[in-house]
Amino acid sequence: YAFRLVKDKLIAENIVEESFVRLWKKHGSYETEKEIRLDLYINVGTAANAWISKEAIGSRSLSGLESDPNLPELIRAEVTRKLYSAIRELPPFYRQVFKLIYIQGKTLKEASEELNISESTLKDHQLIGLQYVNRNGQLV
Repeated sequence: YAFRLVKDKLIAENIVEESFVRLWKKHGSYETEKEIRLDLYINVGTAANAWISKEAIGSRSLSGLESDPNLPELIRAEVTRKLYSAIRELPPFYRQVFKLIYIQGKTLKEASEELNISESTLKDHQLIGLQYVNRNGQLV
């Protein structure tokens, strides 16, 4: 998963290693294996996207464009455009789950109550939605 995002084996290994360390530090807070997997996917995805952003900024700086004050906004706008495009392609229920949790910032409990489904089912839908967005959003 990390390698597919960053396209560099060493960087991907470092991201996964750091993600496992973060996971281990919180190991007592998980109730299920699904929670662990989801948190790991989120950590890896977040770290990979942070690396991609830094790498994009670095490569433009090397080509003499470091004086462009709009560069971070341009990168953020492109990533946001691709992300929302992938979200729009989600099946309706997964899109609803994704928006409640990641865009509106609702907790799992709040979202599960609003959708009238169990938190466990919601976590399953959340993971499937994340995987779909990752596959179809291709932020790189």
